[in-house]
Amino acid sequence: MVRPPRTALPLPRYVERKPLRGGGWGYFFHVPSWAKKDGCTVQSAPLGNDYDKAIERAEKVFLPAFDEWRTGGNALASSPAAATPGTLDWVFAEYRADRRYTKLDPKSKRNHEVGFKLVGGYALKDGKRLGEKRLSAIDTALADELYEKLLILKSTRTVTSWSVSVARR
Repeated sequence: MVRPPRTALPLPRYVERKPLRGGGWGYFFHVPSWAKKDGCTVQSAPLGNDYDKAIERAEKVFLPAFDEWRTGGNALASSPAAATPGTLDWVFAEYRADRRYTKLDPKSKRNHEVGFKLVGGYALKDGKRLGEKRLSAIDTALADELYEKLLILKSTRTVTSWSVSVARR
């Protein structure tokens, strides 16, 4: 059986491309196993063999439904469909759609998502989230402020009786 040539077209989160028996490619939306275990109401489904229609169906039907389930009905401003081009949320959404992200193991994806939420959800003095800011507005002063606010461990010097006795010698 001759397989069709591979393409490098980008796929949304949880969408896979698989070769079909008769030739060509089929696209499938797969709910992650962790979501199935947590009782996700969205079901995995075939998306067809037309790339454009499959991507549109995944992005307009399945991913919004999955994100709504995941957030408990609270649509995230950082979801790929809602991200304004040129913002930090948009950068995160573009990365989520990239094959380098989709090929990560689930633990790494969770770690990335925690970072996206931590940085993108940071509340600024004007009341907006950092993720809503345009990339051109993010400068070193803002990055330094964010770093200081998010830095959990601060170095503290503890003096033990051993160090005091050593210092007296």
